[in-house]
Amino acid sequence: MSTSEFEAIANSKDETLRQDVRRVADLLSETLRWHEGEELSTGLTQIRTQSQIIEESDDPQLRVEAGAEIQRILADFDLDRLGKLVRAFSVYFSLANVAEQVARVRAIEARPEDGGWLARTVSEIVAEHGTDGLKAGIDQIDARAIFTAHPTEVSR
Repeated sequence: MSTSEFEAIANSKDETLRQDVRRVADLLSETLRWHEGEELSTGLTQIRTQSQIIEESDDPQLRVEAGAEIQRILADFDLDRLGKLVRAFSVYFSLANVAEQVARVRAIEARPEDGGWLARTVSEIVAEHGTDGLKAGIDQIDARAIFTAHPTEVSR
């Protein structure tokens, strides 16, 4: 696979992930509008937009202006609304993480069986040390299952 083919596939996967994140963000905004009103939904969207400018812009002045706009938006919220906004962002980040996990699963499912790092590593070991060398290495592995209730540990 050429570099340009690889970049095209990576960009299409990135675009699919961006579309998924946009979709869950739109659904969250719609839910906020329905349950909390337009102000909270609009605030979430405006802050996300300004945050993207800060993250992606090469123009320092534009980043400063976006930061000032976020401060202005937040200043218009009372304490109760700020708490709801924080919870809304927490939900947004959880949904974005789920979208990223779905993207990882799609990438794994789309990968050919011999295209993963483990298959490549096994092939390299066999090429360098033969099947007996691979077996000797496997015999030395001491793997232990670790169970945890913490969700970030599971995804690692």
